[in-house]
Amino acid sequence: MSISFLDTHSLITADKNFGQYLVKRFSHKKKRLDRYKSFQVNYGDIIVVSHGIAVKENIVSKDTSYYDFYTTSGIIFNPNKDDNIVLRSIKEARINILDSKKVMDSLESDGLLQHFFLDQLSEELTGIKKQFNDQNLSGVERVKAFIVYMAELNKLAFNTKKLIIPKRMNNVEIANFCNCSRGYVSEIMNDLRKKNLIVLDDEGWIITDVEGILKH
Repeated sequence: MSISFLDTHSLITADKNFGQYLVKRFSHKKKRLDRYKSFQVNYGDIIVVSHGIAVKENIVSKDTSYYDFYTTSGIIFNPNKDDNIVLRSIKEARINILDSKKVMDSLESDGLLQHFFLDQLSEELTGIKKQFNDQNLSGVERVKAFIVYMAELNKLAFNTKKLIIPKRMNNVEIANFCNCSRGYVSEIMNDLRKKNLIVLDDEGWIITDVEGILKH
């Protein structure tokens, strides 16, 4: 019995199988991302996150950037020569860098290239949708939504039992990602702390009540 293209695509990309498939099939270079030193993603680069949480910064202009976050098996691809994209680590991020020509040629010959591009388009649309939705939030809502999102990514990447905002993520970074001031973020975090919606732990800020944060 034959299955449709979309059903095939769902099977290939389920649970980030495609990223794992690429790493298993193709030779690659391993690299540990630095927290403060950016890694330039060149035109045509195919990168698969192997561990931790990585952030991709799409630099539009001197004052404008967009951010996407990736955990294990997430695929990062730069198909445009004019795009300025850099990566760095949020928490213990490591990546695999693949030879794009070999990957593209092999995927095309196997009839899988369209699945790769569809997967990337889906990721891109998800990122655009999130950025658009974030822009419609107030500053306070944006910061709260972001810290919950980062705690969920941290749980996914490191299999933590609790929702924890990574200790290394400081108010300056949160302000940068949320397009607001550090003082503004500090006020929000202090308010959440006073209401026991977040509690400081050795690993970072533990979120005790997600609904309380988002509704507060």
